[in-house]
Amino acid sequence: MSKERRVVDSVAILCGLEKGAIDKSDNLSLPSVYVYYPDLVNTTESNGIESSSSSRIMFWYHPDYLGNVDLITEKDGNAHEFFMYNPWGEQMHQWNANTYGFSSPYRFNGKELDPETGLAYYSARYYQSKVSIWLSIDLKAAEYPSVSGYTAMNNNPLLYIDPNGMENIVVVGSQSDNSAGNKLMFANQGIRAIKEMSKNSPNESRSMIIFTEGYTDDQLSAIEKSVKSYGGTLVKVNSSEEFTNYVNSKSSSGGELSGARENDKITTMEIYSHGLPGSIEFGYEGKSESKYKLDASNVSNLNPGAFNGTNSTIYSYACRTGTGSNINFIGPTFMMKTSKSLAQKLANATGAHVVAFPVRTDYQFTLGTWSERRFSFPRAAPANYLIDGGAFMPTGAAHPVTAGGSPFGFYSGEMNFYPKN
Repeated sequence: MSKERRVVDSVAILCGLEKGAIDKSDNLSLPSVYVYYPDLVNTTESNGIESSSSSRIMFWYHPDYLGNVDLITEKDGNAHEFFMYNPWGEQMHQWNANTYGFSSPYRFNGKELDPETGLAYYSARYYQSKVSIWLSIDLKAAEYPSVSGYTAMNNNPLLYIDPNGMENIVVVGSQSDNSAGNKLMFANQGIRAIKEMSKNSPNESRSMIIFTEGYTDDQLSAIEKSVKSYGGTLVKVNSSEEFTNYVNSKSSSGGELSGARENDKITTMEIYSHGLPGSIEFGYEGKSESKYKLDASNVSNLNPGAFNGTNSTIYSYACRTGTGSNINFIGPTFMMKTSKSLAQKLANATGAHVVAFPVRTDYQFTLGTWSERRFSFPRAAPANYLIDGGAFMPTGAAHPVTAGGSPFGFYSGEMNFYPKN
């Protein structure tokens, strides 16, 4: 075990946790390791000036559940700096060992503090902790008329943070086949995703884009009610053009990149739909199949200005989005040339990081496992009821989508795709 790992485990024990409870990357926004250079004339690591390891000092951050920097230790585990804040982030106490002349630039919520102004930088805007307000209005203030655009953390800083103020989107394909369990499986997975976003990113807006073909009015009404219960908005579209319009402009009727979208870029997008190699089939085998496709012919209509580069992530749970062409045999598995896949084209078009499977995806545990549904073991499956012949889950799918086993012999894990020129 490394010295650094022992230091982290020691801090965990002091905090009443078990060894391994604190991970080196277990924080919200700040680096877990910070390297300080006391003599900047002779020691920088990457700007062409010769570096000296003897002049570099490593510190470990230990944030709380809101990402607040409370404790900083040096490499041998000795406490170097300690902070205490009131609930709104005003610094009430600071202790520093004054051993190295170093004080952390990261403080409340793990955000960087400007020592000259006393403002914390949250990417989207600046925060003044002494008066508990933002210095500029929320770019999405119109979406929340009951809350002041200058209000911080939804007036509940013990529960919420404001990571960057961007939009999370879930995209749901048209209704699936005629079996009750499958009819609403994409919508049920979409609701589960919206619910998770409401927990993990409560201060970021969230929307579900749904391709409406095949859904009845009663089904859409129930879906919208669940989405709203988790703070989301249901956006109904009837073509891939309307989908790309909303991504680019926040309106299904406007295709160009808008100021509204530039001020509210997409952080995360999750896609639940049928898929074939080279296309996401939002309307597979439906009347609108041809106009519901996302493929090489129209993926370039997605504007990279709607995303925040590789800080944004698109997860495709449509079958074989990561599948390319030209089958190769690698060890015990087959692999297709992923540079020709729709996932790579999607990354190139949006500039975002894309995560996708090269094989079929598996939705079979959407309603719960066999034992959960019949015996409530090891837990009861979430409640569902029939709406126009489809099993609807108000609280979302019991389990997320996993990789399937088809085609046999192909690599089945999630694959990461990054933009290429």
